[in-house]
Amino acid sequence: MRRQLAAVVAGLVAVAGGVVALPGPAMAGLDEFNQAVASSAPTGTYKCTVAIAGATACFKPYGDIWYVKDTAADSASAQVAWYMSIGSASEHYTRAGTCRNSLGNGTWGACNLEYAETEWLDFAAVVWDVDGGGYVRESPMVYGVKAG
Repeated sequence: MRRQLAAVVAGLVAVAGGVVALPGPAMAGLDEFNQAVASSAPTGTYKCTVAIAGATACFKPYGDIWYVKDTAADSASAQVAWYMSIGSASEHYTRAGTCRNSLGNGTWGACNLEYAETEWLDFAAVVWDVDGGGYVRESPMVYGVKAG
């Protein structure tokens, strides 16, 4: 649904002849921002996105900790965009946000958040260039991860 909406908006902009910088689908509607603190790589049980050029993101349900690794020597930051729903259906998000690692290439950062055990999370790794215009790229979405 999010990708379809982004495609429709992009198509309308193209038809109208305008140029607009739109964020990627994983960045739409985020309302919580968290800055990661330096961390080691995740241990124990966790779920990660597919690694993309510039970012990898993982969620550790026990402790509700996001781990984000910056994997490129560029001006962009690595972050995770997450969406929470109650129940396993992803159509109705009740909370959403990001955890950004601005610590530099080769570093892991972590954000420790709180979720109820009844909540489910969908998430994607995102490369975000704060000084260069914002959204760069994102990983495929990971769906249906149970919060701890």
